[in-house]
Amino acid sequence: MSRLARINLKTLPKGILLNSINNSIKFANNYSTTCFKKNNNKITNLVSVKNYSTSTIVLTDNNNSTDKPDDTLDPVEYKSWTKEEVCSLLCAKTDNGGAGLSLEQVKPLYDAGFDGASLAYIVQNLEMEKNDKSTTKSLMEKRKEVVGFTHNKWPTASFYTISTVVFWVDNLLKTRFYHLWTTDEVKQHLGKFCDELGLSNKDITKLAKYVLKSQHSDAQKIEIQKYPSILSWVSNLQTVKYNLIFEKEVLYNPQHFYNNSEMDKKHLSLFSKEDLIYLYKVSQLQIESLQKPLKADPFKFDLKNRDVCIEMITQGIKRYYSNYKNKTTLAKQDIPFILAKGGSGSGKSRILVESINIIRNINDDVFKRTRLIYYNFTNGFNLQTTQRDENLVAMITSRIIYSSFKDALNLASAIPVHGVDDKKLLHEVLYIISKKLHEEDNIKMNFPIPIILAFDEFQMATRSFPKLGTNIQHLISWYIRTLQKEHGLLIIPAFGGTLTSTDIEFTPTDHLASLIDLSLPCLREEDTESIVIKHDKLKPYYSKRSKLIWDVIGCVPRHLEWAIRKGIDFVTSTPHTNVDTLMNNIYGSVANQVFQLYMYFMDNPSLKRIALICLSGFPLSIFSNEMLVVESLKQKGLIYEKDGKPQLPLVMMGKLDPTFAVILENFVMSKKPEHEKFEEIILQTLMCRFTLLFENSSEVEFKNLFRGAIYPSTIGKAVVTVNNKNSSYSFGTLDHSVSNSDCSDTKFQKTKAREFGVDGISCNMKLTLPNSHQEEAIIVTQAKLQEENSKDESYGPGDIALFYEKALKVNITTREKYVLLVTNKQASNATKDMISDEGCLTYVKDKVTKVLPCPKLMLIDRSCFPNFFNSFFADFLTTFINRDGACLKN
Repeated sequence: MSRLARINLKTLPKGILLNSINNSIKFANNYSTTCFKKNNNKITNLVSVKNYSTSTIVLTDNNNSTDKPDDTLDPVEYKSWTKEEVCSLLCAKTDNGGAGLSLEQVKPLYDAGFDGASLAYIVQNLEMEKNDKSTTKSLMEKRKEVVGFTHNKWPTASFYTISTVVFWVDNLLKTRFYHLWTTDEVKQHLGKFCDELGLSNKDITKLAKYVLKSQHSDAQKIEIQKYPSILSWVSNLQTVKYNLIFEKEVLYNPQHFYNNSEMDKKHLSLFSKEDLIYLYKVSQLQIESLQKPLKADPFKFDLKNRDVCIEMITQGIKRYYSNYKNKTTLAKQDIPFILAKGGSGSGKSRILVESINIIRNINDDVFKRTRLIYYNFTNGFNLQTTQRDENLVAMITSRIIYSSFKDALNLASAIPVHGVDDKKLLHEVLYIISKKLHEEDNIKMNFPIPIILAFDEFQMATRSFPKLGTNIQHLISWYIRTLQKEHGLLIIPAFGGTLTSTDIEFTPTDHLASLIDLSLPCLREEDTESIVIKHDKLKPYYSKRSKLIWDVIGCVPRHLEWAIRKGIDFVTSTPHTNVDTLMNNIYGSVANQVFQLYMYFMDNPSLKRIALICLSGFPLSIFSNEMLVVESLKQKGLIYEKDGKPQLPLVMMGKLDPTFAVILENFVMSKKPEHEKFEEIILQTLMCRFTLLFENSSEVEFKNLFRGAIYPSTIGKAVVTVNNKNSSYSFGTLDHSVSNSDCSDTKFQKTKAREFGVDGISCNMKLTLPNSHQEEAIIVTQAKLQEENSKDESYGPGDIALFYEKALKVNITTREKYVLLVTNKQASNATKDMISDEGCLTYVKDKVTKVLPCPKLMLIDRSCFPNFFNSFFADFLTTFINRDGACLKN
């Protein structure tokens, strides 16, 4: 591995052309896949990845490097060596045949064009001084005179540098420039082989002639083979090895952007020599394939439940292109900014990279040429506390270069940094990309090529740089409105990540009119089913028994990927396993993986409370004390939006508290019939609500406790009091008929089956009604789980009245009974209005109109599920029916 160091460019003259962290080097890909950075005399390893292994090298400190030379030169042709080659040799370490000078010392010679002809000048002077017999000066004194001549010719270099160069050239004359040696000098060199090979004077003379000849007969070639050590020595003489660290100054020709010669002239004058050399290097890079951003992954399933996203992107881009064609100048509100934000693993990155396929499917030939420049702020070329990454234009432009070209990390890192308003390098880089793509497609520049400019995990950047969302919007927007047509591009900016509202704030709000803020809903049950059964090894294990487990895991796409991977591995290693064993292994494995993501918050009591809020079905937003932690979870992508409500994934909650584990075990993992799970989750949701609201208070308004349910308005303002403040609640099952003795201050209990249609009873409570009347009360629950093919499409007032009257007959006489009726069917709007507005049910039975007062009725029909239950539970309960799908078995 190379020992490498960073040169401080601030100490170098302006415009120095070096292969460093701030410039590309010719031999970058030959040695190392690791970048080293010198920091406080310590070497730290900075590995860099760009979706694959990438070579990364900074400027070699030749006085300390152990790199072996890479390029070779012919000493016979030394007069034709270029200044880049000569100056690179001067910087090579002495062990490798160089002069051991630093870059700073050699730079003045490089600027003065010090090349092979310059070496020839020194050689000529050294030879003349050596052969001058008219003086008694020593060889050392003669060399000093040559140093003086040479310094006069190249006065910008220090005397020390010139002295080193002259003595180095003198050493080359003695050791490498064999073609300038006399026969006696060659024989003198060959003398070291005499003892080893037993050579005679005749042999040495013959070999010396061989060395000095450039052409040899076959007999001479055969003869020299007898002396491999001499042959190796001669071979070594014939090449001079070095690393090229200086490059030719080739300047880029900037584009004429304006139809005004004076403006063009002013624009071109803004580029420094450093800029033009840099842009030339960019123009010589090979463009990446910007058409297939994803690697093949057998566990990467097709996009599911993204129809709304696809439609939003399609319509937004259609409008954008229509304005592009029909308007001379685009307005800010014409430019779409695609936003994909959500929890970790929710499909943000996937929708960004798939946007290229979505846009290509738009029915217009221009979109068939769509490209994707995708950069992820957490992979590869990471943000650093450098001048480059503290400058918006340099930070963004360097990432575009890195993502658009092959082997571009060195050059991307080397981008010149200018003022915050200096955008010219970005504009030129985009033009270079456009030109290469137009050449690739063999089309003229006036045909636009759509480019999705996608920055993923954007929160990594915007949280480090305040107002980055606004600034980058202005940066890209100006280019789109002013130059993209000239460049033959249709830029589509896109951002993804665990973004909060402040992460992607745009001010002023001109762009909000065309903002494509993508919704990333959780996977549906049918999505999970189609994904799982697509894998042949798992298809036999997708059954009625395992379906709910797959669905609970599959709410988050990445969790489903983990489950599929674990399932296939387990089935492969343990063939003929049963469904229960497989699903227990899958669920446990995924739960552990997900739980690890939350370890940072484990010591914070708010995490368990947030989980309790989620299980209770309450929106997190009404609990202001927890919002700080909720925001922290959002920033880390650990909160998922479900039906507009922030949620924690069910799969990890069981590890937070034993009570939660029981709830999830009963609902997800148990083999109980679906109607029993339905009955239990109603009681357990109530238990969570009581636990939460009565944790620090003994009084709670009825409307808050039963938020999401439908009930008579007269009891909405009632106050509920319990005798169990600050104590825990529990869940259990009665093995006998309900009686007064079963009323408890702490228990929520499931009753025996079909007892007056009542499935459970709550803990004791006291109600203080708006008229100040107080009464001891208890809630009895009725769960009406109807099959999808049931003859009743919805429940009318007569159905609800029947259930209500029946529940009131349950054998509890010491308390007022409040009936909570929960059904996965839909109650008619008229029925719900009767309950809430009138507190009575009016219906016709046997052609007779009847009116039943229902002041103690609470109704939760299917439309109420999202507002009463945990959002994930609500989905499962809505479709909690005895379906016999094609792939479902008992």
